[in-house]
Amino acid sequence: MNKPSVGATILWWLETIVSIRVLLFTVPVMINRQMSAAQPGSGGEDGFIVMITVAAALYLFTGLASILGHKLRQLFHYLAAGVVLVMTVGLAMKSGGFQAGYLVPSVIAIVFTALAFVLTKNVQTQ
Repeated sequence: MNKPSVGATILWWLETIVSIRVLLFTVPVMINRQMSAAQPGSGGEDGFIVMITVAAALYLFTGLASILGHKLRQLFHYLAAGVVLVMTVGLAMKSGGFQAGYLVPSVIAIVFTALAFVLTKNVQTQ
């Protein structure tokens, strides 16, 4: 069994830690919005917060699966990036207009997936 490279291990821990930090911000915000008197979904940023929360949860799962050595870790990275891209397009269509800020989760997802591909490919060829 090949041992993962140091770079891949750092990436997986980074995915996990960043995801936990994002969830520690977004989950209380979502709970506060649900408990406040405002109508759910009335704010324009609700969809974006949900998208960020789902993306963080996906990358938390992907990072933990990678750290634990799951065989399908590469597939999990591709699926997480694909889901984030689909959510970005859906959010842009739902809001009626495209804003550059909606691309931030997609860009981060693509960067993490590309890094995971490069770092794990180097391990497999050695």
